Amino acid sequence: MLALLARLQAMGLADTRKVDLFGFSGGAQLAHRFAMLYPQHVAALHVAAAGWYCLPDDSVPFPMGLRTEANMVPPGESDIAGLMLAQLSAFLKLPLRIYVGEDDRLRDPALRRDRRIDALQGRDRVARAHAFAAAFKSAAHARGIVPTLSFTVLPGCGHDFPQCAQAAGLAAQVCGLSITKGDDYE
Repeated sequence: MLALLARLQAMGLADTRKVDLFGFSGGAQLAHRFAMLYPQHVAALHVAAAGWYCLPDDSVPFPMGLRTEANMVPPGESDIAGLMLAQLSAFLKLPLRIYVGEDDRLRDPALRRDRRIDALQGRDRVARAHAFAAAFKSAAHARGIVPTLSFTVLPGCGHDFPQCAQAAGLAAQVCGLSITKGDDYE
């Protein structure tokens, strides 16, 4: 993704120094993890219906959180959680918009089902979105950061991108979003 952004910038097709990043489902998982690693490249983060999250919490083991043990990182490999942890304050300053369908509660085959994730984040995408929002807010406040966070439940929607984008107006919300400092997530 970094190479793509650099190429688009070099070709003069777009200013990609900082981009608004959006992902739905697995794309939301990729988007929030990318933003945790490279917050300097992200202007705003929009995640919709992620199956599970890497929480901004160093007391939770990686990949569900940011804690790694010294012996968990193979020799010659990058300590991804350590890199994310080093960027955590910058990540927590990003405008974050979380979306999830109100009916996105099925434990379908695409949803990662693991007893540890279920216990920590909940059994469905709605519960997991709430867990991520709460963890983001808590981590920001612990660092003296006022989070720019909003949470939108998409009425009448399940885990269906066209339904969310069109019927619930997700596409218009993401493209026309204006977030201000403060919390509207409770």
